[in-house]
Amino acid sequence: MSVKRLIDEIMPQISNGYNRTGSSRSVLGLLDDGQRELFDCDPLNMRWIGDDNEGFPPYLTTVSGTYEYEITATNLTDVSAITKVIGGTSRAVRCKRVLRVFADASNTLDYGRRWMGPSEPYSYFNPLTTATTRLNIFKIPCECYDARENDSARILFPEDPGDTTDSYFCEFIWEPPPLVSEQIPLTCAQQFERSLEDYAIGIIQTRDQGKTSDRLNSFYDYWKPRFETHMKLQTTVRPQQTPARYC
Repeated sequence: MSVKRLIDEIMPQISNGYNRTGSSRSVLGLLDDGQRELFDCDPLNMRWIGDDNEGFPPYLTTVSGTYEYEITATNLTDVSAITKVIGGTSRAVRCKRVLRVFADASNTLDYGRRWMGPSEPYSYFNPLTTATTRLNIFKIPCECYDARENDSARILFPEDPGDTTDSYFCEFIWEPPPLVSEQIPLTCAQQFERSLEDYAIGIIQTRDQGKTSDRLNSFYDYWKPRFETHMKLQTTVRPQQTPARYC
């Protein structure tokens, strides 16, 4: 369903005084708010990986003496743009929230660093291959700051990260494109598009009635839990067990 059609169906159901679009009392704005609420669960299948780093998150490019970095294409190694195909078109998206910054334990780093998390498996050890890299990782305990309306997400290293282009993987959740016009497609799967109708109408009814609307309760009590379950089922889980070795 297009955003235009969704607004077409919502308009006859709401009180007068609301506009299709605009900066005030905008149904489009409420749909955008609803989509943000729907995706505010950090689903792991919303991790942005790209195709430049062998299936791993992109590297962060760091400069000696610089501790703070915005998570934009400019600061990611070999990344020209952060995009996703939505509605059949490649669209620019941005980092919403950094999940973690980590490094390959087999990579050469300064192990005298004060800030380095314990090593943990990233994928299982395959006894049929001689590959030894990118099997174990350790987290870099950075301070992470979410994206805001006009500010990019950013991280702050606890100590100088040095000059690097291939040391720090930056794993982050991408944000659905904001619904700034009726031509922007919805990011959620088709079966959840009606949830945004419940959200928009529910907010309007709550404002009009002065108490929480049943439509808004439906969004939070039915649609959002169902959406979170659906997104978890879509996530690929990497096996992390180590196969037994027989002597």
